[in-house]
Amino acid sequence: MRIIIGGAGEVGRGVASALRHEGRDIVLIDNDLDAINESQSIDCLVISGSVLSRRTLVKAGITDAEIVIMCTKSDELNLLSCAFAKRVFSEENKSSNRRIRTVARISDRKLLDPEYGAGPLPKWSKADHIVCAGEEIVSRLASGLVAPAFEEALPVHEGAYILVAEAGEGSPLIGSTVKEIRDTFSSLPPIVAVQTNGHAAKLDVLDQEIVLNDRVAFAITSLDQFRVVSSALGIPLDPIPENPRTLVFGATAFGSEVASHYLSEGADVVVIEPDLDLANQLVGSKVGSSKRLDVIHGDPQDEELLKEIDIEGFDVAIASMDDDNRNIAMAMQASDKGIPRSGLLLKDMALIEAVKRIGLTRPVSQRQITITSILRAIHFGDLGDFSVPTSLNDIVIVLFHIVEEHPFVDSTVENASNRLKGTMPLIFREGEEGVQSIITTADTMIVQGDTVAMILKQEHLSCR
Repeated sequence: MRIIIGGAGEVGRGVASALRHEGRDIVLIDNDLDAINESQSIDCLVISGSVLSRRTLVKAGITDAEIVIMCTKSDELNLLSCAFAKRVFSEENKSSNRRIRTVARISDRKLLDPEYGAGPLPKWSKADHIVCAGEEIVSRLASGLVAPAFEEALPVHEGAYILVAEAGEGSPLIGSTVKEIRDTFSSLPPIVAVQTNGHAAKLDVLDQEIVLNDRVAFAITSLDQFRVVSSALGIPLDPIPENPRTLVFGATAFGSEVASHYLSEGADVVVIEPDLDLANQLVGSKVGSSKRLDVIHGDPQDEELLKEIDIEGFDVAIASMDDDNRNIAMAMQASDKGIPRSGLLLKDMALIEAVKRIGLTRPVSQRQITITSILRAIHFGDLGDFSVPTSLNDIVIVLFHIVEEHPFVDSTVENASNRLKGTMPLIFREGEEGVQSIITTADTMIVQGDTVAMILKQEHLSCR
């Protein structure tokens, strides 16, 4: 399958690299010399040119392409170039009935709002999939702050999580194999992956011995199991209050979404924004009508202001301004003031590891999650859904919705797992009391109507 990617920035390169792991034939297009130079390390064809050039698209092999992804820095260019690519494809393949799928990445979430935009974008933009990762970015950030001692708490489905943390000193798991752990600690959720010394994560782990600082991933079905896992790994657990008092630095689009998320959870939220126009926009929005929201126009670094709002009394602080460096400074300040959970949004993926080393609890890369959202758009039709843990190398978590004709119907978990060279720790099944989360065994049967979670190596996505 040939996939053409317009835009060789950090997002385009990330998508290209992930798809190359799946064995896809990738072509990157950009007219920026720096972006082209950065792309040379990826095993794909890189073309200098415009995404609105017929000659460039033909050179990229659009006649043989199945998918075109537009992820330049301009929303308008991405939408327009999807229509242009479809036009060029149809004219270059007049004698064929083949179709091409298009994906457009957009950053401005107002384009999706009927009050601001012009209705559902896919209906008029010629983009088959619109990727705007704002909601997922906020969800990932908030889930990570539920238990900040864990390196990652990735929501899977219906209250289930994949928890990832390092085995610390004093962990009773160190020195035992996963099989021995399973036989000894009956209440411990299943271990689904282990990563040692930054190498690729392993899924076939029964005989894997846990050593100090191994990253260990567990599949849990409820928040109650956070404490069980934290005890087993020797890490502290300070559960988040039911309605956390939340401080947001920045009334940006993301800041507004963060505020909306925590308000929907019943929290009281304070937003500090130095730009008067942005502060007024938030006050005048739907979110701004909440009585539990207080929007303050002021400098987030003003000591008198922070003292006035009693910053030490907040449970959560999130920096969501448009400047990465300022977000880092805000999150560090929140931690210094004693707020136990500080998160921040970053654009530059290279800063994530550096920020973690500083000790800030939960940095989230907007671009990394956008990459995942684009990959989901590509695979959604036949896979169902999937997510990518940021803490485990070369791993994806796939959700299959088991319909009548699905090949997994009436198969055992062991047979289905072997088919895709993965593991299937969780099944979600509708029961009399709602959806039940089932921890599987090898002989658990998969039935129509189930939603199953499977963990795969990224290169095995193409085996589906």
